[in-house]
Amino acid sequence: MKNICFSAIIDRRHRIITRMIRRSYCISGRPPIEERVVIFGGGFVGTSVAYHISNVWPKSCIVLDAFPKGSDYGHISKVQNSTTVNHFKPNTLEAKLVLYTSKLLNIKPCGSLFLASNKERVASFQRIIGCLKMLPNISNYEILSPQEIKSKYEWINMDSIEAGVWVPEGGVIQDLREAKKRLRDESEKNGVMFYYGWHVKRVLTVARRVIGVEITNIATGQTVSIGCEHFVNAGGYISRSVGKLVIPEVKIPVLNVQHQILETKADRELSSQINCIVHDCDKRLHIYKQSNDTFMITGHPVVSKPISQEPNTVRSGQFRLGLDPAVLNPDWDAFHPILNDAINRFNGLKNLKLSNLYNVPKTYSPDGRPVVGESPDIENFYIATGVDYEMSGGIGKLVADQITKNEKDPICRDFWSIDCRRFVSQQSSHSFLMDRLREIPGHSCYSMGFASHFGDFFTGHPLRTIPLYSRFNEKGAKFVQIMGYERPAVYASPSENSSNFSGEQKVRRHNILQHKTLGKPEWFEVVREEYEACRTRVAICDYSSFSKMEIFSPDESVVNFLQYLCSNDVDLDVGHIVHTGLQNESGGYENDCSLVRLANNHFMLIGPTEQQKRCLSWILRHLKDNVIQVQDVTNKYTALCLMGPLSKLLLTDIVDEPHVMEKFPFFTYKSLSVGDARLLRVCNITHTGELGWVLYIPNDYALHVYDRIVSAGSKYAIRHIGSITMRSLRIEKFYAFWGQDLDTSTTPLECGRAFRVRFDKNFIGREALLRQKEKGIKRRYVQLILENFDESCPVWPNGMEPIFVSGHDEPIGMTTTTGYGYTLGKHVCLGFVHHPNRDIAIDNEYVLKSSFSVEISGQKWPAKVNIHSPKLASFGEGYLATR
Repeated sequence: MKNICFSAIIDRRHRIITRMIRRSYCISGRPPIEERVVIFGGGFVGTSVAYHISNVWPKSCIVLDAFPKGSDYGHISKVQNSTTVNHFKPNTLEAKLVLYTSKLLNIKPCGSLFLASNKERVASFQRIIGCLKMLPNISNYEILSPQEIKSKYEWINMDSIEAGVWVPEGGVIQDLREAKKRLRDESEKNGVMFYYGWHVKRVLTVARRVIGVEITNIATGQTVSIGCEHFVNAGGYISRSVGKLVIPEVKIPVLNVQHQILETKADRELSSQINCIVHDCDKRLHIYKQSNDTFMITGHPVVSKPISQEPNTVRSGQFRLGLDPAVLNPDWDAFHPILNDAINRFNGLKNLKLSNLYNVPKTYSPDGRPVVGESPDIENFYIATGVDYEMSGGIGKLVADQITKNEKDPICRDFWSIDCRRFVSQQSSHSFLMDRLREIPGHSCYSMGFASHFGDFFTGHPLRTIPLYSRFNEKGAKFVQIMGYERPAVYASPSENSSNFSGEQKVRRHNILQHKTLGKPEWFEVVREEYEACRTRVAICDYSSFSKMEIFSPDESVVNFLQYLCSNDVDLDVGHIVHTGLQNESGGYENDCSLVRLANNHFMLIGPTEQQKRCLSWILRHLKDNVIQVQDVTNKYTALCLMGPLSKLLLTDIVDEPHVMEKFPFFTYKSLSVGDARLLRVCNITHTGELGWVLYIPNDYALHVYDRIVSAGSKYAIRHIGSITMRSLRIEKFYAFWGQDLDTSTTPLECGRAFRVRFDKNFIGREALLRQKEKGIKRRYVQLILENFDESCPVWPNGMEPIFVSGHDEPIGMTTTTGYGYTLGKHVCLGFVHHPNRDIAIDNEYVLKSSFSVEISGQKWPAKVNIHSPKLASFGEGYLATR
């Protein structure tokens, strides 16, 4: 596939642009030698960050802009001086950020109409409507029939239309330049200084902490150093390059993709008819009207075109303009299908005269969501990139809240879905992004929202694999990618043909799991078989992607450090395991993990896969004693879980000293050998509630140990299982996982884990938890078992469904994760509930006496509530979560 090269385009017009820039630079004085906050990027996001910081810290912030004052270069192009604001988001965080931006910029709504051409899309609309009911000040959206749409919008061709959704809040920012100017003017009133024509040469750090920035004046070549406490990279499409100006480099997982926008000539007659934004979701396009009666048509092809070369910022000692967004060549061949679909959908468009087709770079991350927050690698280096205009105001508030440590009225207390720490460095590689971003634009804007727990993609595989990857592939594994790791999600049944099981006829480069339904998934019966193996025999599951850290010291000072970091008591006997939270100052979960005491001065931390970057940075930033060492050993071990009532027999068969298995209690660890593999770390714990062990195997021995397990396990009918089965087991047992159920706003008291908190010692968040304990909790984590839900229903619960209590029309909670309980024979939803009056504390009695229901696709289903793990029929010993 041919890709557009930045430097080739730049060279074509470099001389003309350079002369224009040198004449138009407005050098508003020399920047100060010291400032509290330095922001690079004078676009919407950077200006928004500055505005919100200045409301808390007046006269403490400057904004550096590499482009001329008042120019269109780099931020708002000559084409894109207007844009739509879409409130119909698939999650509450993004919807909240858009809502805040709309209010900040005082956007006048014109309304948005979303069209669906198939029943699956209609069902996905219903899911979004249910999710957004949790937000205040949001209209009650309803599904419109084709007849209702036709009666109101005669200019829409109704062929293949199944339904639509009217979103009254939808609007258009008609003048982006003016909107940004108003925000900048307000910032300047609070003492923010904007300096144009300055580019970052180097971000200065000491001990992985920002201390300043070195900048260059583009017109004169003058270099200035500015001392600062905080640096914000809001550089837009050159933000990735700015990350490379730090030592060590801050890897920013974004790249630019071509995005085309067609502008028509003005047509007042048609303009009087088309007075709202219309999204044809299944054709991946939308149209809106500008204030001058022209129309903008844009969309995303099935396969987008990433821009192969990153913009150069410095060449031969001179600043080079990265790219004027207006100079990418239009690609009519690529845009023709979008235009053709638009003409067929909207009557009257075929008679419009076309003005220009603009091709602009748009920045995307590997999952299509913004990349925001403090870098895990450099303290006080903040990132805000991959942000659409419609979320820029909210993102600015979010970053400012982080910097100023605003606990009083933050825009959100948890933003994990857009946090920069959700990626690992491998996901920043150029080759990976060039592959992945081919499908991201269309997916991020018009995804159906199928029941894929990790939103996997066709591209970017394989990235990170363990030594057993080929073995799992041979066994029929269908993989999903999480934190770059290829992890088996489910295995094809031995009796089934692997190629048919996927439901895809075309040949793939990688055997990934894809969902094509919102209802009963194709893997449902296969997962039942895997589940039964876990509960009645023995199963093997890959845990290798789980985060693994080693924390140690020459003496036992590591114990005091971990006692302060963890809310549970970690000073246990050597060989024991403890579950503990790592709380923040508000008492919320920064991490939820297990600690294995390997020696008096040596611990191993095991956490969720998503925590690899986050957990390490959290620990290091609280580490004041250089004696204590922390190592990320995630990549060094293959972790295999043997679970089920026969797992003990199997493990006894393969270890060199079988007698040690006679006394191997829950929550303990032993160092064992299997064949030629020595010093395996074997833990009596499964994280699912089933009996079993996790073996942490040095990668050198992974194949050797695995082959022994499979060989010895054949007499026990061992079964390979994937992450979907693991998820089903833990949801049925009412086990919460961080990142899926728990987040930084969740406290142990709210999720029934107060027994894992030791208030008789000092730890981060203790005072906040004591206050909450005294006042009572305002919400409670519950398990809801759907009483009459039918497997044949076209839409199954998948998280983010609203929860209702009898006697009230407004939702009082939302589900977090869901799954089918194969022993219960019912659907199980986990989530949080609160009192209809959010200010009233609730207790267990209130929860147990209330009648709850879960709304799925517009229909409410009664549910039985649990606040403790249900008792399930078991085979052998019972497992108790006592630590």
